[in-house]
Amino acid sequence: LHRHGAHAQRIESAITAVARRFGLIGQFFALPTSIHVAFGPLGGQTVFLVRTDPGSQDLGRLAALDQLLVRVAGAGISLHDARRELTRLLTERRALNPWLELPSFALAAASASVFLGGGAREVAAAACIGLVAGAITRVLGARRDASVLTEAIAGFVAAFAAAGLGATYDGLAVGKVTLASIVYLLPGFMLTTAVTEIATRHLASGTARFAGACAVFLALAFGAALGWRIGAA
Repeated sequence: LHRHGAHAQRIESAITAVARRFGLIGQFFALPTSIHVAFGPLGGQTVFLVRTDPGSQDLGRLAALDQLLVRVAGAGISLHDARRELTRLLTERRALNPWLELPSFALAAASASVFLGGGAREVAAAACIGLVAGAITRVLGARRDASVLTEAIAGFVAAFAAAGLGATYDGLAVGKVTLASIVYLLPGFMLTTAVTEIATRHLASGTARFAGACAVFLALAFGAALGWRIGAA
Protein backbone atom coordinates (compact mmCIF):
# COMPACT_ATOMS: atom_id res chain seq x y z
CA LEU A 1 0.00 0.00 0.00
CA HIS A 2 2.81 2.41 0.87
CA ARG A 3 4.67 1.68 -2.35
CA HIS A 4 1.63 2.53 -4.46
CA GLY A 5 0.64 5.82 -2.80
CA ALA A 6 -1.76 5.03 0.07
CA HIS A 7 -2.02 7.60 2.85
CA ALA A 8 -0.77 6.98 6.39
CA GLN A 9 -4.12 6.26 8.00
CA ARG A 10 -4.90 3.60 5.40
CA ILE A 11 -1.51 1.93 5.87
CA GLU A 12 -1.77 1.89 9.65
CA SER A 13 -5.34 0.56 9.62
CA ALA A 14 -4.32 -2.14 7.15
CA ILE A 15 -1.43 -3.33 9.34
CA THR A 16 -3.73 -3.24 12.37
CA ALA A 17 -6.32 -5.39 10.60
CA VAL A 18 -3.75 -7.98 9.52
CA ALA A 19 -2.15 -8.00 12.99
CA ARG A 20 -5.56 -8.62 14.53
CA ARG A 21 -6.05 -11.55 12.15
CA PHE A 22 -2.74 -13.01 13.41
CA GLY A 23 -3.73 -12.35 17.02
CA LEU A 24 -0.91 -9.85 17.56
CA ILE A 25 -0.77 -6.69 19.68
CA GLY A 26 1.01 -3.84 17.93
CA GLN A 27 1.65 -0.14 17.56
CA PHE A 28 2.18 1.21 14.03
CA PHE A 29 3.39 4.53 12.63
CA ALA A 30 3.68 5.28 8.91
CA LEU A 31 5.64 8.11 7.28
CA PRO A 32 6.38 8.78 3.61
CA THR A 33 9.98 7.57 4.10
CA SER A 34 9.61 4.94 6.82
CA ILE A 35 7.25 2.58 8.65
CA HIS A 36 7.69 1.91 12.38
CA VAL A 37 6.24 -1.32 13.75
CA ALA A 38 6.23 -2.43 17.42
CA PHE A 39 4.81 -5.83 18.41
CA GLY A 40 3.94 -6.83 21.96
CA PRO A 41 2.66 -5.13 25.13
CA LEU A 42 4.15 -1.83 26.26
CA GLY A 43 7.44 -2.39 28.06
CA GLY A 44 8.13 -5.61 26.20
CA GLN A 45 7.87 -4.64 22.58
CA THR A 46 9.87 -5.86 19.63
CA VAL A 47 10.40 -2.85 17.36
CA PHE A 48 11.14 -2.77 13.64
CA LEU A 49 11.97 0.18 11.37
CA VAL A 50 11.41 -0.25 7.65
CA ARG A 51 13.08 2.41 5.51
CA THR A 52 10.95 3.23 2.45
CA ASP A 53 10.84 5.58 -0.50
CA PRO A 54 7.74 7.67 -1.24
CA GLY A 55 5.83 5.47 -3.65
CA SER A 56 4.41 6.39 -7.01
CA GLN A 57 0.65 6.41 -7.40
CA ASP A 58 -0.91 3.25 -8.85
CA LEU A 59 -4.67 3.38 -8.35
CA GLY A 60 -5.22 0.00 -9.99
CA ARG A 61 -2.95 -1.84 -7.59
CA LEU A 62 -4.30 0.11 -4.62
CA ALA A 63 -7.82 -1.03 -5.49
CA ALA A 64 -6.69 -4.65 -5.84
CA LEU A 65 -4.79 -4.53 -2.53
CA ASP A 66 -7.81 -3.04 -0.77
CA GLN A 67 -10.01 -5.86 -2.03
CA LEU A 68 -7.49 -8.43 -0.80
CA LEU A 69 -7.22 -6.70 2.58
CA VAL A 70 -10.98 -6.79 3.10
CA ARG A 71 -10.97 -10.55 2.46
CA VAL A 72 -8.04 -11.09 4.84
CA ALA A 73 -9.49 -8.97 7.66
CA GLY A 74 -12.84 -10.71 7.34
CA ALA A 75 -11.26 -14.18 7.33
CA GLY A 76 -12.68 -14.76 3.86
CA ILE A 77 -9.39 -16.21 2.63
CA SER A 78 -6.69 -18.33 4.23
CA LEU A 79 -3.40 -16.65 5.08
CA HIS A 80 -1.54 -19.00 2.74
CA ASP A 81 -3.80 -18.08 -0.18
CA ALA A 82 -3.66 -14.40 0.80
CA ARG A 83 0.13 -14.39 0.72
CA ARG A 84 0.14 -16.12 -2.66
CA GLU A 85 -2.38 -13.60 -4.01
CA LEU A 86 -0.33 -10.70 -2.60
CA THR A 87 2.82 -12.02 -4.26
CA ARG A 88 0.99 -12.29 -7.57
CA LEU A 89 -0.35 -8.73 -7.32
CA LEU A 90 3.06 -7.26 -6.54
CA THR A 91 5.07 -9.25 -9.09
CA GLU A 92 2.82 -9.18 -12.13
CA ARG A 93 4.18 -6.88 -14.77
CA ARG A 94 1.72 -4.54 -16.38
CA ALA A 95 3.79 -3.16 -19.20
CA LEU A 96 2.61 0.19 -20.49
CA ASN A 97 2.52 0.53 -24.24
CA PRO A 98 4.64 3.60 -25.09
CA TRP A 99 2.55 4.13 -28.21
CA LEU A 100 -0.41 4.74 -25.91
CA GLU A 101 1.39 6.31 -22.96
CA LEU A 102 3.27 9.05 -24.80
CA PRO A 103 0.23 10.37 -26.71
CA SER A 104 -1.57 10.61 -23.36
CA PHE A 105 0.91 13.34 -22.34
CA ALA A 106 0.03 15.28 -25.48
CA LEU A 107 -3.70 14.76 -24.95
CA ALA A 108 -3.50 15.92 -21.33
CA ALA A 109 -1.54 19.01 -22.36
CA ALA A 110 -3.98 19.86 -25.15
CA SER A 111 -6.96 19.42 -22.81
CA ALA A 112 -5.34 21.61 -20.16
CA SER A 113 -4.70 24.29 -22.77
CA VAL A 114 -8.40 24.37 -23.64
CA PHE A 115 -9.25 24.55 -19.92
CA LEU A 116 -6.89 27.53 -19.53
CA GLY A 117 -8.60 29.33 -22.39
CA GLY A 118 -6.02 28.75 -25.11
CA GLY A 119 -6.85 28.90 -28.78
CA ALA A 120 -6.04 26.48 -31.57
CA ARG A 121 -2.37 27.53 -31.70
CA GLU A 122 -1.96 27.11 -27.93
CA VAL A 123 -3.59 23.68 -28.06
CA ALA A 124 -1.29 22.51 -30.86
CA ALA A 125 1.82 23.95 -29.19
CA ALA A 126 0.94 22.46 -25.80
CA ALA A 127 0.31 19.04 -27.35
CA CYS A 128 3.70 19.01 -29.09
CA ILE A 129 5.62 20.23 -26.05
CA GLY A 130 3.65 17.90 -23.79
CA LEU A 131 4.75 14.99 -25.93
CA VAL A 132 8.39 16.03 -25.49
CA ALA A 133 7.91 16.50 -21.73
CA GLY A 134 6.35 13.05 -21.56
CA ALA A 135 9.34 11.52 -23.31
CA ILE A 136 11.69 13.26 -20.86
CA THR A 137 9.63 11.98 -17.93
CA ARG A 138 9.70 8.44 -19.25
CA VAL A 139 13.47 8.42 -19.87
CA LEU A 140 14.53 10.10 -16.62
CA GLY A 141 11.93 8.31 -14.52
CA ALA A 142 13.47 4.96 -15.45
CA ARG A 143 16.84 6.04 -14.01
CA ARG A 144 16.97 6.16 -10.22
CA ASP A 145 19.90 8.59 -10.11
CA ALA A 146 18.27 11.05 -12.50
CA SER A 147 14.59 10.79 -11.55
CA VAL A 148 14.88 13.64 -9.00
CA LEU A 149 15.69 16.01 -11.88
CA THR A 150 12.63 15.07 -13.94
CA GLU A 151 10.43 18.02 -12.97
CA ALA A 152 13.14 20.66 -13.25
CA ILE A 153 14.35 19.47 -16.66
CA ALA A 154 10.83 19.01 -18.03
CA GLY A 155 9.84 22.47 -16.80
CA PHE A 156 12.94 24.00 -18.40
CA VAL A 157 12.41 22.30 -21.76
CA ALA A 158 8.70 23.17 -21.81
CA ALA A 159 9.29 26.85 -21.02
CA PHE A 160 12.22 27.15 -23.43
CA ALA A 161 10.23 25.55 -26.26
CA ALA A 162 7.19 27.72 -25.51
CA ALA A 163 9.36 30.84 -25.52
CA GLY A 164 10.80 29.80 -28.86
CA LEU A 165 7.36 29.28 -30.34
CA GLY A 166 6.23 32.58 -28.84
CA ALA A 167 9.06 34.37 -30.67
CA THR A 168 8.06 32.67 -33.91
CA TYR A 169 4.30 33.13 -33.70
CA ASP A 170 3.09 36.52 -32.47
CA GLY A 171 0.33 36.45 -29.91
CA LEU A 172 1.01 32.95 -28.63
CA ALA A 173 0.19 32.71 -24.91
CA VAL A 174 3.54 31.38 -23.72
CA GLY A 175 2.49 31.04 -20.08
CA LYS A 176 -0.60 29.01 -20.89
CA VAL A 177 1.33 26.74 -23.23
CA THR A 178 4.04 26.13 -20.64
CA LEU A 179 1.61 25.35 -17.83
CA ALA A 180 -0.53 23.09 -20.02
CA SER A 181 2.47 21.13 -21.30
CA ILE A 182 3.65 20.22 -17.77
CA VAL A 183 0.23 19.74 -16.15
CA TYR A 184 0.83 15.99 -16.14
CA LEU A 185 3.73 16.52 -13.72
CA LEU A 186 1.81 18.56 -11.15
CA PRO A 187 1.67 16.58 -7.87
CA GLY A 188 -2.09 16.66 -7.51
CA PHE A 189 -2.49 13.19 -5.99
CA MET A 190 0.41 13.76 -3.59
CA LEU A 191 -1.08 17.05 -2.45
CA THR A 192 -4.52 15.50 -2.00
CA THR A 193 -3.02 12.67 0.06
CA ALA A 194 -1.12 15.18 2.21
CA VAL A 195 -4.29 17.17 2.92
CA THR A 196 -6.10 13.92 3.79
CA GLU A 197 -3.37 13.00 6.27
CA ILE A 198 -3.38 16.43 7.88
CA ALA A 199 -7.18 16.36 8.13
CA THR A 200 -7.06 12.95 9.84
CA ARG A 201 -4.42 14.25 12.32
CA HIS A 202 -1.51 12.29 10.85
CA LEU A 203 0.46 15.52 11.09
CA ALA A 204 4.00 14.17 10.70
CA SER A 205 3.19 12.22 7.54
CA GLY A 206 0.92 14.93 6.11
CA THR A 207 3.48 17.69 6.68
CA ALA A 208 6.29 15.64 5.14
CA ARG A 209 4.20 14.74 2.10
CA PHE A 210 3.03 18.34 1.72
CA ALA A 211 6.68 19.45 1.76
CA GLY A 212 7.40 16.87 -0.96
CA ALA A 213 4.60 18.28 -3.11
CA CYS A 214 5.94 21.81 -2.58
CA ALA A 215 9.40 20.61 -3.66
CA VAL A 216 7.91 19.33 -6.93
CA PHE A 217 6.16 22.67 -7.49
CA LEU A 218 9.43 24.53 -6.82
CA ALA A 219 11.36 22.30 -9.23
CA LEU A 220 8.81 22.89 -11.98
CA ALA A 221 8.73 26.65 -11.31
CA PHE A 222 12.53 26.95 -11.20
CA GLY A 223 12.94 24.98 -14.44
CA ALA A 224 10.22 27.02 -16.17
CA ALA A 225 11.65 30.36 -14.99
CA LEU A 226 15.10 29.40 -16.22
CA GLY A 227 13.69 28.27 -19.56
CA TRP A 228 11.78 31.52 -20.01
CA ARG A 229 14.81 33.70 -19.21
CA ILE A 230 17.12 31.82 -21.55
CA GLY A 231 14.43 31.66 -24.20
CA ALA A 232 13.85 35.40 -23.95
CA ALA A 233 17.57 36.05 -24.24
